[in-house]
Amino acid sequence: MTAIDRLLLDLNSDVLALRTGHEALRCKALRVEDTDDLLEDGVDFTLYTSRYAADFVVVNVPPLFKQCDPRWHDKRYSPQSSNTFCQSGCLVCSVASLAAWAGYDVDPVTFAEKAAEAGAFEGAELKHHGRVSVEETPVAEFANNEAVADAFPCLEWHEDSYHHWASAPADLDLLARLLDKHPVVVQLDFDPRDRDIDTHFVLAYEYVPAPDEENWMNDDLGIMDPMTGYTSVLSYFNPKWWGHYMESKRVTKVARTLTGARVWHVEA
Repeated sequence: MTAIDRLLLDLNSDVLALRTGHEALRCKALRVEDTDDLLEDGVDFTLYTSRYAADFVVVNVPPLFKQCDPRWHDKRYSPQSSNTFCQSGCLVCSVASLAAWAGYDVDPVTFAEKAAEAGAFEGAELKHHGRVSVEETPVAEFANNEAVADAFPCLEWHEDSYHHWASAPADLDLLARLLDKHPVVVQLDFDPRDRDIDTHFVLAYEYVPAPDEENWMNDDLGIMDPMTGYTSVLSYFNPKWWGHYMESKRVTKVARTLTGARVWHVEA
């Protein structure tokens, strides 16, 4: 029985210290120990019983949009392609989740429809990243000469928003700074067992540094994976990668697993 299990069995609680203000709540236990302190730094709420105390942090996670959800798995996400959400809709679902996290009332279908109106797709690819956030698209860019409705102006795309990490370790300092503000669409190798990079997109929402210097390689990244749900990015880490290169260059597991990022900055 875990410490958290013992705590839950002892819920004739004397004190509940709680800090709120989060819109989407997903709780993660930090530790269970004997303590008399209330709401230490970095703790969102503490649950006390007569025998135990547990500290928790609240993670503001993005909505879960699985690409093979029965509501849309066999629907085409791009009007210019026959590809369905279940076949190759991981990027669309990831950006749709980011848009919903930013406050837009969308799911993958409504997000794709609006992005298509803004000209964001080229065939099966969500290729024109800036048009996801476009507020006004020049009429001359469209053959039918029709004006285009606003897409998602709170999602801002900049020239430096595309990060390629396939030939070098991921920039974790940059990623951690971004994740302090909003989730980030990241790329990884769907099948790391072969030499090819089989690109898959997920939405990262929490970077967890290594616990201590002795275990410097064991960092983690919480993700909304359109294929599998809420999970760790390390489910895509191949243990065979660990060796002299990673050790000599001090490349952590997350830095080796990520192959890139596409960053839409969430602006108020």
